[in-house]
Amino acid sequence: MKFKDLMLDLATGDASSHDPYIAEAAGQVNVASAYFEAASKINELIENNELQVVQEVAAAGLPTDATGSSAVACTAVKKGIIGLFEVIHKTAEKVKAQSEKDMKILLTIGKKYGVSAPSSKDNFATDFAAPLAKAIFGKSQDGKKIELPEFQFLKGKYADKIAKNYAKGMCSLIHAYGYDISDVFNDPVVGKYLNKSYAKKGECSTIACAAEALSDGAKLIKFETISKDKHYTNSVKASDVEDVATDLYIIIAVSSAVADALKGENASAKANVNALFEECEGSSKIAKSVREIGDNMKEWTSDVQDITNTITKAFTDAVYSLSEAIK
Repeated sequence: MKFKDLMLDLATGDASSHDPYIAEAAGQVNVASAYFEAASKINELIENNELQVVQEVAAAGLPTDATGSSAVACTAVKKGIIGLFEVIHKTAEKVKAQSEKDMKILLTIGKKYGVSAPSSKDNFATDFAAPLAKAIFGKSQDGKKIELPEFQFLKGKYADKIAKNYAKGMCSLIHAYGYDISDVFNDPVVGKYLNKSYAKKGECSTIACAAEALSDGAKLIKFETISKDKHYTNSVKASDVEDVATDLYIIIAVSSAVADALKGENASAKANVNALFEECEGSSKIAKSVREIGDNMKEWTSDVQDITNTITKAFTDAVYSLSEAIK
């Protein structure tokens, strides 16, 4: 894609080809969540001997006994987290695709200022991000800041936080399904800027483990609602450019690792989840771990979508505004 086409793509904010798949998977979680809520209420009423709506429940096609309602709840949760798996996978692909477009713009800017694109042997932070910032600010205005007409550039400290939240959250979320991206921390930039303890290895062998991993991942990945007056600046410093470039590199590395780890793994992930939920079979009560997932899986799905939207907007805004400012 040519530079002018990339810039037009960033300016127009074209919808990602991954959006329909993300929406479909999120829809699966929403439907599963509704079934869980209904089955959970029925199970609670039965347990408390307060079921006054047997006829209505039966008419809706849902079981009115404790074991049956518990089974429906477990099946709903199982389907919900399989849908969440697909959301995680497709959002990683979306982040990777958009971030790589942003990176192409930065590489083109670097070429303009005589900063070579890094090779596979180079350290991106020291061999490209830092020289890029130095080159830009050595030739612009007073050499210290670039003034923008509006709040358009993501502040460096928030770029750092978004990248860290995304990495920490993704590592925990995919652990619930038995996957890890520990190898990405061997990258010198990723390993320096992110704590290697973020990576979780091994498989979850219980629903409780999966519930904890998903809950932790959703909490870690969260980032406050982004606003221009707080998270953006109209006075860009060299450190902001260096931070945004480095964090964009980290986000590409993490999203690529997640996308690669989960690619073609739908059947395997489903089998892993099915194995976890064998402990649900024959139970008349809904386990606490099942309830935790059922009560929260819709919100967790939104959390993953929110960080995706934050990344694809905030970093694109920064790269686009920088390119426009130094034309």
